[in-house]
Amino acid sequence: MIAKIKALCFFVLIIVSVSNGNSLDAQNSTLPEPILAVLNKAIEAHGGYTKLSTHRADRVKMKGAIQFAGVDATFKGETTVQLPDQMKTVQEITVKGKSFNVIQVLDKDKVLVNLNGQPQKAEEPVAIQIKETMRLAKIIRLVPLLTGKEFEITDLGLIKAGELALHGIKVKEVSKPDILLFFDRQTGLLVKTEQTRVFENKKVVQEDYFSDFRDLGGFKRPVKIQSFRNGKKILDAELVEVRYFENLPSSDFKP
Repeated sequence: MIAKIKALCFFVLIIVSVSNGNSLDAQNSTLPEPILAVLNKAIEAHGGYTKLSTHRADRVKMKGAIQFAGVDATFKGETTVQLPDQMKTVQEITVKGKSFNVIQVLDKDKVLVNLNGQPQKAEEPVAIQIKETMRLAKIIRLVPLLTGKEFEITDLGLIKAGELALHGIKVKEVSKPDILLFFDRQTGLLVKTEQTRVFENKKVVQEDYFSDFRDLGGFKRPVKIQSFRNGKKILDAELVEVRYFENLPSSDFKP
């Protein structure tokens, strides 16, 4: 069980709160008009260009239930993200009445893991998961997609999901897994992401669903998140608190 917890990587992402600190002009984008229209509507729905370009960092507190290694568990904790390359989670995970404190840090190229106050070796699969989660954190901010030359974006068109009409786009980067983003066609809100990830040496399709959107500090954010791997629910989380920052010191990204 300890080995499973050490390998656990479940940075809880709350979408669209901070950008890269620069005000970006959508008119300078070279994206095709259908994709540009989708992103423009989504950015406006989540708070608008001005607000999304003001803050570089946020800190959210969450709680919920997770499932890993065939065992149900609960968690509470906080995740701090500062673009372009800093992220930290501090989680208390309770499994069968026993609690574990897990800290995971990405500070530029450095990955650090701490379990119950003891530094742990960041195994390569865990480090890859953490870095990939940081990449997803950047992409779901949306504004960087407008002018980021590293991204190749494909329009997936209209997709039906139950009663919802969604518009999907695919984000490609060289030598990295594709990430699919799905927006509610009516509201413009980002309601789902999908990507193939490697977990326990196996490729899995991970789907993250966002719902119960509320105005939190001028940003439209989801309060509830559900994650699935190969169709099986592994996370049911709820946002408890969120704070925004223009900049955080490097000391905030130490284990």
